[in-house]
Amino acid sequence: MSDVDAPWVRSEIDRFLAAEHRRLGLVAVAQAPRSLLLRRVYLDLTGLPPTRSELQLLMADQSPEAWKRAVDRLLDSPRYGERWARHFMDIWRYSDPSGYGNEIRDGRKHIWRWRDWIVESLNTDKGYDRMVVEMLAADEAVPNDLDAARATGFLLATGINLIATSGSTTSSNILRRRSWG
Repeated sequence: MSDVDAPWVRSEIDRFLAAEHRRLGLVAVAQAPRSLLLRRVYLDLTGLPPTRSELQLLMADQSPEAWKRAVDRLLDSPRYGERWARHFMDIWRYSDPSGYGNEIRDGRKHIWRWRDWIVESLNTDKGYDRMVVEMLAADEAVPNDLDAARATGFLLATGINLIATSGSTTSSNILRRRSWG
């Protein structure tokens, strides 16, 4: 694979892809313009397009480190955690509303603390393994860390996700047992 040479190869991963392209008879397209690359990375990392000033800043900076600095700015932005927290919360079935019709999906008034904990965890590069430990057992793993305790809010808030029916003892018993404050 070391004999593979293409103008766009900058790393061993690129070299591997170039070898596969050659094997399959594929030809890489030309590199996209910097403005388009910037738009793509903004949408990927923050979910928002770059502002005109952000675009002008990158276009004016012709140094070899310009792209790296632009990506680092995006990864350091609070928007990064907000964008990727959405996917994380979708997987965990996060929702703020109190329900629809007869459905009881009581997210409770404090669930936003869990949501903010997810955003902050992503923005500080907390590992997924650590996030899961804190969500399931922050009170045991780090008993004196009130900040991490917000992670367990998900367990409390999702204890009710039932279809309520008239006279249902199950839903009413659960509602009575919980002390939500």
